[in-house]
Amino acid sequence: MRKSKPVLLFMLLVLLLSVGPGAVLAQEPLPPIVEGKAELQMGQKSIIRLPDCDRSDPNSTCILIREAIREPSGAKLGGVTIQSVTITDHCAQSGYNIFGQRLWTHRQRNNVTFSGGFVKLNWADLAGTGTFFPGWQVNSTSGPYWNPSIGTWTNNLYVWSNAQFSLVIRGVTLQTVTSGIIYYNNGSYGTCSYFR
Repeated sequence: MRKSKPVLLFMLLVLLLSVGPGAVLAQEPLPPIVEGKAELQMGQKSIIRLPDCDRSDPNSTCILIREAIREPSGAKLGGVTIQSVTITDHCAQSGYNIFGQRLWTHRQRNNVTFSGGFVKLNWADLAGTGTFFPGWQVNSTSGPYWNPSIGTWTNNLYVWSNAQFSLVIRGVTLQTVTSGIIYYNNGSYGTCSYFR
C-alpha cells in the first residue's frame, strides 16, 4: 500500500499540470453570437462567412467578425436612475482568412457620457485600426465624424468612419476591402452598424 501512494500523488500532479493554470480561473463570458447581423447592440458579436473568398489563398478575407464592446464591461444602463456615467463603446469589424487568422481590423471607439436619458460624445477615435498579416496594408481611413458636435447633450448621437485595406504583393494590389462603421446612441443604449 505504501508504494501506491507515491504513484497516486505523481498521477495527481501530472493531471493538475496538464489542466493548466488558466482552467481554474473564471473566464469572461463570451458575447452572444448572431450569425450575419449588420446591426449589433453593445455586448453582441456577429460572424459572417463570405461566399466570394478564395479558400485556397490564406490572404483572402473569408470571415468578417463584428463586435460591439462596452468598456467597462460592467456598466449597465436602463431601469435605474443614473446621475451620470461615462463609458467607451467600441465598434469593430475584422477580416479573417479561412484558417481563422486576423488580416485587418477597423475599430471605432466612442467615449460617451449618459445622464437623464441624454448622451454626449466626449471623444472618438480609430485606435486599434490596422493590419495583422503579411501583405495587408491600410490604404486610407476617414473619420470619425460625429453629429452633433462633441460635448453637446442629445438623444440622437451618430459617429461614423470608414477604412480601406488592400492586399499588396510585389507591388500588385490583389484585393481591396472597404469597411464602414456607424455608431448610434439614443441616450439609453448604443448600437453599431457595419457595412462592407
